[in-house]
Amino acid sequence: MTSVAGCRHLRRRDILAGALALPFAGVLPKIAASEITDSLGEIARRKGLLFGTACLLRHIDTDPTYVDLLKNECRILVTQDDLKWIAIRQTPDRFDFSRVDALLAFAESMGAQMRGHTLVWHDALPEWCLERIADKRTASHLLTEHIATVCGRYRGRMHSWDVVNEAVEPDDERTDGLRETPWLRALGSDYVGEAFRIAAAVDPSAMLVYNEYGICDTGRKACAKRAAVLSLLDRLAATRAPVHALGVQAHLRTSMTFDERELRTFLDEIAHRGLRVMITELDVLDEAAASDPMGQDDRVANTYKTFLDIVLTHPATVACITWGLSDRYSWLRFGDHGRVKGELRPLLYDEGYQPKPAWHVIAEVLSGLADRR
Repeated sequence: MTSVAGCRHLRRRDILAGALALPFAGVLPKIAASEITDSLGEIARRKGLLFGTACLLRHIDTDPTYVDLLKNECRILVTQDDLKWIAIRQTPDRFDFSRVDALLAFAESMGAQMRGHTLVWHDALPEWCLERIADKRTASHLLTEHIATVCGRYRGRMHSWDVVNEAVEPDDERTDGLRETPWLRALGSDYVGEAFRIAAAVDPSAMLVYNEYGICDTGRKACAKRAAVLSLLDRLAATRAPVHALGVQAHLRTSMTFDERELRTFLDEIAHRGLRVMITELDVLDEAAASDPMGQDDRVANTYKTFLDIVLTHPATVACITWGLSDRYSWLRFGDHGRVKGELRPLLYDEGYQPKPAWHVIAEVLSGLADRR
């Protein structure tokens, strides 16, 4: 495996040479590898789409090779963790925007756009916030103050905001399909719409996104979630909440099955509501990584391809954003994700920043798209 230090002077031709040397069993590209000479960001740009990734400031500050990779591949970056409540607001009366400011400056310096993730979520809340939002009046003040302060600071500089994240959970057995969260308990179901209204008033030029996971495959839970998401979007439209797009997180697993007709019908429903679709957090977890490590890259690549052949080709989809570029920094390597074992390789580049079959799959799908400009 190539070391980080040994990769610092890689150029595009070196990256492509590495890609051609990889085995590609089970994934047969329609476009010859020699024909793909551009970055994913550039291929997507020519098709009228955005390609990018989520990243953390600490990796940008400490890893020059990773910085080069981001600059080469991405036309949009996402604040992976650095804009969450717990990161910027560890005390009630002080916001710390230093990391977000630095990330945005980095994105702008490389000519990329930035997405803000996330304004309202039930997770990653500091303890003081959990204590205070039990009271309705305090919760309302905190919600308004937080969105107004954050969106106001970056007004006109963010491509889009994940305004509300993961507000749906049919298994909580509410008639409206919403997840039981501290925000819901304090403010009722209209907290979702209110968050969008506040964000739109403060940063009217940004795309406002409702972001959700678990809506991609053919399982019972995914079907129920898709229905609940459509119901939520209809209620938001009825109250004139300014939602512009659905974020499809797409944390995929190699065991997932995707029904093309079912998934495209769902995307048609989103488009019928006048909304765009963004693939916002794409990666692939391989459950067989421990039992068959040699086949992992092909399984991961095939999962990317099967999914993207459906979603990325839909005309409502405007962006493809991965949750990291290199396995070195994948969130899936930290913590217990369903007790999956083995050395996980869920992203497009390995630890040594060599491209894997997944990179080629995405390049192939992007290259085959119709021009949407």
